[in-house]
Amino acid sequence: MSKPKAVIYTRVSSAEQVENTSLDSQEKSCRAYAQQQGYEVVGVYREEGESAKVANRPKLIEMMNVCLSKSSEIKAVIVYKIDRLARNQLDHLTIRKKLQDNEVRFHSASEPIGDDPMGKAIEGILAVFAELDNAIKSECSDEVIMSCLGEVEMSSIRIR
Repeated sequence: MSKPKAVIYTRVSSAEQVENTSLDSQEKSCRAYAQQQGYEVVGVYREEGESAKVANRPKLIEMMNVCLSKSSEIKAVIVYKIDRLARNQLDHLTIRKKLQDNEVRFHSASEPIGDDPMGKAIEGILAVFAELDNAIKSECSDEVIMSCLGEVEMSSIRIR
């Protein structure tokens, strides 16, 4: 009897992260998880330098098209962490619903999510925190930019 088939989705949001080993580390952890869970990995979708703020990422779309096709044999999508899939709660839930409707399970290699009530609750909380973390980072970035602009303006004033 053959193993159920799974795909892995990895993502980093910056060119710097593409250069280090983050994508490889994510994939390695996901492969180990797949083996532990009895899945055969038949594809890896690597999103290099793409933000999870939006869901229209090329590899995510490609993966979803494969998973949702009528002839698909994919039974699971594995990510390293929930925030690799989405940093927007609505996007996360939309993607999850589409997978669920097509009987494709969703797994995080590093987080205790599942199809039981507690696993679903943890997944929902992690999706909320992924969005919160993204909003806080964005807010901090805006504050840093404004602070730097203020310093530039002040430094351009010459006292005679």
